[in-house]
Amino acid sequence: MFQPNDIKNATVLIAPLDWGSGHTTRTFALIKKLILQKNKIIFAGNQSQIDFIKKEGLAIETVELEGYQFNFNPNYSLYLQVSKQLLKLKNAIKIEKKWLANYLKEHVIDFIISDNRYGFYHNSVKSIFLTHQTNLDISFGKNMVNKILKNKIEKFDVCWIPDYQDQRLSGKLSNHKLTIPTYFIGPLSRFKPTLKPQHDFVYKYLFIVSGPSPHKEQLLDKIIQFTSTSNYDIGIVTNILQPKKTPTKNTILFINPTTSELQQLIVNSETIICKCGYTSLMELSTLQKNTFYIPSQNQQEQAYLRKLHQKLTPKNLQTIALFFKA
Repeated sequence: MFQPNDIKNATVLIAPLDWGSGHTTRTFALIKKLILQKNKIIFAGNQSQIDFIKKEGLAIETVELEGYQFNFNPNYSLYLQVSKQLLKLKNAIKIEKKWLANYLKEHVIDFIISDNRYGFYHNSVKSIFLTHQTNLDISFGKNMVNKILKNKIEKFDVCWIPDYQDQRLSGKLSNHKLTIPTYFIGPLSRFKPTLKPQHDFVYKYLFIVSGPSPHKEQLLDKIIQFTSTSNYDIGIVTNILQPKKTPTKNTILFINPTTSELQQLIVNSETIICKCGYTSLMELSTLQKNTFYIPSQNQQEQAYLRKLHQKLTPKNLQTIALFFKA
């Protein structure tokens, strides 16, 4: 069928899921590649996603598309909460399908790329589903849930998995076989690989806060609490515009840095500390940084990825591991 290198001189409509920022940032890497191949890109997302695209200076057309708008409680299982909000999910899929059908009545599109938006496809347009999740690792109803997931993905023409086919970053999460053509397109990262290792670091630790609300707000509060007990120079990256707590004088808060600014912060830091989200894995593997992943409460996928990629806790990070119960 078609892979990223096959899409040239075409009009592409792309829409990422709005849970956290990872889906948006990884499609950003794909968008840059498609632009180089002389494609016209139209980005569909909520206002926060559009603001990110504009801040990065991408000269592409943007259109507003409502997000899935789930509500999460970090004290309960993420998958359990999703299952309890299935009606909301079905409604969101129905809304995006209607939005897309109306949009296509007035616009000519050659390709649709959906990052984990299950209703963002159309029978009249080549539709691509971008995901690393073809095999959800859950503790209950796994076979039934993955059967439903498979059925949803196979509504599309092609599935792109942002990973290597061998030595997968996603491990067993991308194991499930589909009946539609499936391509491993390699990890997606907005960062440029660095050639020279950095030795004179500005920050001992750089914390990167990510994920959906209210998880990220609670994590930021805990990080600021930790920094108050440390004498090291520390950086914190977040997209939370108005944090409730103020960090100590040896800690600097960086709110919504651009991609180039964030890469420089990462390069200038000795150790990166963040959650083990899949986009974080892809991006930090590109930069080959010393990274410590902290656990995400009640997020089974991140717990699996963390166990897969972090076998041991280094001695110099045991204090952090203890504080964050890693």
